[in-house]
Amino acid sequence: SVLEIILIVFILFLVYRLIRNILDILRPPPVPVPAAASTRGAAAFNGENGAAIYICVKGVVFDMSSGRDFYGPGGAYAVFAGHDATRALAKMSVDAAVVNDRNTADLTADELDALNGWFTKFQSKYPVVGQLVEAKKDN
Repeated sequence: SVLEIILIVFILFLVYRLIRNILDILRPPPVPVPAAASTRGAAAFNGENGAAIYICVKGVVFDMSSGRDFYGPGGAYAVFAGHDATRALAKMSVDAAVVNDRNTADLTADELDALNGWFTKFQSKYPVVGQLVEAKKDN
């Protein structure tokens, strides 16, 4: 009957909400990864001495440790390790001067497409460990 269908749909909705809430509880809190290369904590995520390799793209911090050959010390993209690579990836540049520049306002459509392509690739391949937060300034 119609009442049974409504009841089943309602129960399925409640189960969905319950599972979603459980997953939200299990999700790790954002990791405070410093935004600037000069910040003391950034070096901790550069892969040296076996440390984790974190790279930020579009405000999202990825654990790139499984790509240590590429992003770790001596790798082709090691310059990104422990830094925000947003603009550098958009510009397809490994120039250290471009790393940590999060300005995307002046990027061309092709550069934005390249950035979004990298972001999508990273989302499918590497775990997200947090969101980029501004480091507190010492007084």
